[in-house]
Amino acid sequence: MIQNKEKTIKQIKEWICDYAEKNNKSTLIVIVDKWQGTELLDRICNSQTKFKIGVIPKTIYAEDYNSSLINLAQNSNGILISPLNKSQYYLVRTQSKYGAINGDIYPLIDLYQSEINDLLYPNCDVAYDDPRICDYSLPEIEWAQEENRKYGLIENDELPQHTSNWFKYTLTQKKIISKLHQREKQTRHKIISGRPILKF
Repeated sequence: MIQNKEKTIKQIKEWICDYAEKNNKSTLIVIVDKWQGTELLDRICNSQTKFKIGVIPKTIYAEDYNSSLINLAQNSNGILISPLNKSQYYLVRTQSKYGAINGDIYPLIDLYQSEINDLLYPNCDVAYDDPRICDYSLPEIEWAQEENRKYGLIENDELPQHTSNWFKYTLTQKKIISKLHQREKQTRHKIISGRPILKF
């Protein structure tokens, strides 16, 4: 969990504003996503007065989502702010390749969904917005991501069961790791490269 919530929110806000100023943008446009990152970014962007807030028309559907976003950004001299977070991006990559992944900046991508919920609702036990992905809960996915961070057994091309740490996991944990290993390989075409990301 995040220790200093006010500092984290301030960092995100300053980074967004600094990026917009450096690139001479006048509008902040938060890409709509079903996850709660959109709500957090809306709060952060609306709490400042330097920039206009771009509104994405409700008439945008999947088939023209990408081109509509680009046009909106160009017509309003805006930047597209993606709500992608660590839980939905690094291993499971559930987002559309032409949806939330097409932001100009990714200020939440190094935060877990549980941390975003904690920033939105401090001291409250709030349920995850999307409780199950790939047949596993978000807490399970976040656990697997931490194991991957330590041992690299999911993003590695080698099968997890061939790694030296495999013996220490329970059968359920092994199933989670194996399934995420398979999904991570299948969704590598969605990996973001060369886009500005805020690192905490």
